[in-house]
Amino acid sequence: MVKADWNSAIKQKPVCFLLCALPLVLLVEHWAMFWPVMLMVLFIGLPHGLFDPWIALKSVSLKKTSTWLFLFGYLVLSIVVYLGWVISPLFSFVLFLLVSAYHFGADWGDQPTSSRLQCIGLGGIIIALPVIFHPAETMRIFLLLTGYDFSDVMWLFVVWCLVGTTFLLYRPNKANLVEGLLLVIISAVASPFIYFACYFCLLHSYRHYAEYLPRIVTRQDFSIRFVSLLLIMTYLFFIGLFLSLESIGPVEDKSLQTLFWGLASLTVPHMYVIALSKSKKS
Repeated sequence: MVKADWNSAIKQKPVCFLLCALPLVLLVEHWAMFWPVMLMVLFIGLPHGLFDPWIALKSVSLKKTSTWLFLFGYLVLSIVVYLGWVISPLFSFVLFLLVSAYHFGADWGDQPTSSRLQCIGLGGIIIALPVIFHPAETMRIFLLLTGYDFSDVMWLFVVWCLVGTTFLLYRPNKANLVEGLLLVIISAVASPFIYFACYFCLLHSYRHYAEYLPRIVTRQDFSIRFVSLLLIMTYLFFIGLFLSLESIGPVEDKSLQTLFWGLASLTVPHMYVIALSKSKKS
């Protein structure tokens, strides 16, 4: 009974967060929200992957070889993803969209979504909404990240969203439908970046914290000092990435490049850790 109540609370609180964010999105000009929203992503959304060592390993300690091997593998995979983006930005971006869709689609895990295809379809709703409501601004961001114009294939995002909506409506879950409706409203009235931040911080990251953090912080091997070290290393990685990119426009554009290239580099190993953890439970 306690577990059911906890799961119910996890489902309800993100909806409350989105409802609280909605007036702010409606009342504040988009340009005035860029940097506060960027800080929200960096300080609320980005750190949700810091607990991956405790999710993947039974015991975490800098004195253990397994911990160092995990960190090394995580770093190598992140670097490979980043280099892939540098070498082939278009292919890497498409792969990033698919991986992110699968990862986000799993948030609606109580749907009958045992297949990867269904998860990718559900996640496609989240990714496609800003393309549908703000095509010009979203295409500009895609161009900024890849150097390619996606205008001719916008219809693919519409199809992706329709497929995902079909999965969502099949044996529907009320909480998921409410979340989906709120995301539609926010994506319609907010800029693509603000919409992304609302989803990433108030839904996706919150669920991750709520699911894993209570168990992790009670473990004997949990260390605030170690988490702080990982956080500092992550921010140094983003600072280094920002400084390495050529400035060809406003600092906001360079910041978006840094954010999404960095998130892409970290999403792949993070998703692998989560998928491996869930496969062990099943």
